[in-house]
Amino acid sequence: MSTVAATGTVAAGSATAADRKRKRKREAAVYAGNAGAGFGFGRGGRISAPAAGVVSRATTEPSSSSGAHLSSALGELNDLNSPPPPFVVENDDFDFDEDEVPCDTLAAIQWLVGDYNPKKVVLQHQIYSLVKDRTQVDREVSRLRLRNKIRVFEIPAAQGCQAVMLHSDYLDTVHGILIGEGKAAGQVGRAFLECTSDLKSVDVDRRQLVRLIQSKAKGVRSALEDTHTGSISSMSDDRILTHLVNLGLVLRKSVEEFYFAIPDVGALLIDIRNARKEIRRIVNRCMYKEILLKELEKKKLKKSRMGIQFHIRDMHGINLLEFIDTNLGILVRLPK
Repeated sequence: MSTVAATGTVAAGSATAADRKRKRKREAAVYAGNAGAGFGFGRGGRISAPAAGVVSRATTEPSSSSGAHLSSALGELNDLNSPPPPFVVENDDFDFDEDEVPCDTLAAIQWLVGDYNPKKVVLQHQIYSLVKDRTQVDREVSRLRLRNKIRVFEIPAAQGCQAVMLHSDYLDTVHGILIGEGKAAGQVGRAFLECTSDLKSVDVDRRQLVRLIQSKAKGVRSALEDTHTGSISSMSDDRILTHLVNLGLVLRKSVEEFYFAIPDVGALLIDIRNARKEIRRIVNRCMYKEILLKELEKKKLKKSRMGIQFHIRDMHGINLLEFIDTNLGILVRLPK
């Protein structure tokens, strides 16, 4: 009995050991299949997932194609994080004329000849209300005059006052007054226009002026000569100068010298004088004798054909008005 029991026990133990050996072979086969493709064949030839706890190489090591995509993505990310390349002008053969860029003074003049300035005349001290550096203004006015960008005029009736016009506006003004003039005066006026680019100062010697007009008239003689009045070359010096004075193009400075003038400048001076008085009265009538600039600009002047902004800049430039910054805006009052 004991022998049979022992034999049965040994047989059972041998069977159990054989089962364990077969199980280990199956697991080894499954592992080998997982290492190659990530999947093994189960019973009946069915595809089975990897055994629990078994990790496939395919899930840990990227293929060559996936590595290439990863490298490309990392490269694009680096490109986004890297600073942009420096700006390079590939074609720098263009011409740049610094004269086409207006300086502060020229920009101020262009602004001051706006819609509220039908005369297109700017007083030089008005520029000081926009450009604070007066030395810079004086220097740039001189340079612009020599480059024929502007014309500068002395105003004898207002001591120490100079007027400025854009050169193109001055030519348009002279062209306007020549319309309807007599043939002789028209000839002299058109000859004067021909030599404005050569006359850049505020005054001129009478002999120089007459000779220059006569020389310019010879160059365009067919257009200027008149059969009834004769050519300019046949006119006397006094007759040429008389025509220029009557047209308002020059004013006598002395026996031998003349100022260049703005046609109908007398009416402008009257407007300036009347407007200064009217603005003083407006400010004096306000409470505390002061008014906000935005309220003053809404006023209509009765004795000037120019806009009130023109006259405010005029009085500001020669310190006839004080301007104070407040929380409500710029306050205007008369100086004490």
